[in-house]
Amino acid sequence: MSNPRRLPFLLLATGALLLASACDTSEDPDGRYSTLLRLVPDQASFRDGVTIVDYEAIRTLPGYEQPTPGADDAEAIANELRSLNDALQAHDIAIPFREVFGTPWDSLPPNVVNWQQGFGFGLADVDLAMTAGTMPPRYLHAIGGEFDPAAIEAQLDACAACIEGEQRNHRGQRYFTWGGNQVLRERLSPPAFDDLGRGGYFVFDSDYVLRSNFVDDFEASIDASQGRSSLLGDENFALLADELDSRDLIALFVSSRTPGPDYAAQLIEDFAQNAALGEQIAAAWDIPAEQKLAPYQALAVAVGLSEGEPFTAILLAHDSAEAAAANVERLNNRIETGVTVRDGQLWLDSIDSADITTEGRLLIATLRGSSHYSGFVNSPGFGAIGIEALLAHE
Repeated sequence: MSNPRRLPFLLLATGALLLASACDTSEDPDGRYSTLLRLVPDQASFRDGVTIVDYEAIRTLPGYEQPTPGADDAEAIANELRSLNDALQAHDIAIPFREVFGTPWDSLPPNVVNWQQGFGFGLADVDLAMTAGTMPPRYLHAIGGEFDPAAIEAQLDACAACIEGEQRNHRGQRYFTWGGNQVLRERLSPPAFDDLGRGGYFVFDSDYVLRSNFVDDFEASIDASQGRSSLLGDENFALLADELDSRDLIALFVSSRTPGPDYAAQLIEDFAQNAALGEQIAAAWDIPAEQKLAPYQALAVAVGLSEGEPFTAILLAHDSAEAAAANVERLNNRIETGVTVRDGQLWLDSIDSADITTEGRLLIATLRGSSHYSGFVNSPGFGAIGIEALLAHE
């Protein structure tokens, strides 16, 4: 090949050499991340984007330090969040959707104090945190970990300061509700009210706690957990989830909203009034048709750490193995010729190396040496796949 800087790519039989070491999921038939992904209803608003942040993984990062005790519970929680943030910053890893039950980190301490008082669990018990949906306010939230539903109910019964919730039943699943409407006089009241006065709907399971502020979305999630119209019933999401479950990751994002021409046009239009960023986006997305990827059906983007260096993992689900294989060369070309929105440099110059392979209908790419995860995962209220153009397709 004539270009001496061309990135090597490997057509491997499996993706076992990529990303990071595999997790042991032998005791969990769903796998680490699928346990939460299975809770997401197969509805358009949720198919647009689901994020999971792996708090257990962040706590194992080099640079993470055990938080110092605080003068009170709120300060101790703030110290824990500071330790998590310092560990991410030490490796230049930015993660959107840094929230638990929809509450961002900077507002978490008083909320967690209430969960500790009313439910008996706190931030240290959160291994995973999921946000499903990209358009406010209709989000679905869940945390993963090890929980004792009977102990949670006993804690609620013993909490004299807690506002009493209502117990309901949906398809045999008992759940608790403190209402989904804003009740400002109850804001930050234990056990469940957030800083906007929303109590929410909860299921307490041994592997997760589910929350939503909308009863129809919440009960649809219960249906999904019982095998009725779950996101994992879709073959493309199931394919992505199986691969994600085999990896050690820090955060991940899955979506069926892929960056085709309509998305590109909307993105450029939405940022047209932002002079600096708008110009960068327009330049990055000005891609000749022959340099774009062929269409694919769903994507996952993830970030992790391997041998002390961050990596960005990209999974693209295609309608056939042949289509996935054809996009290997195209993605390699995009890395060589495309520019990042973040700093305007060639993708080739923004990473150390790239491995691109296929496994059946799945294309698996690992961009090593830099974390570009946040560029593919936009903030709530705008879109599903961020502003970077690397994965733009016909």
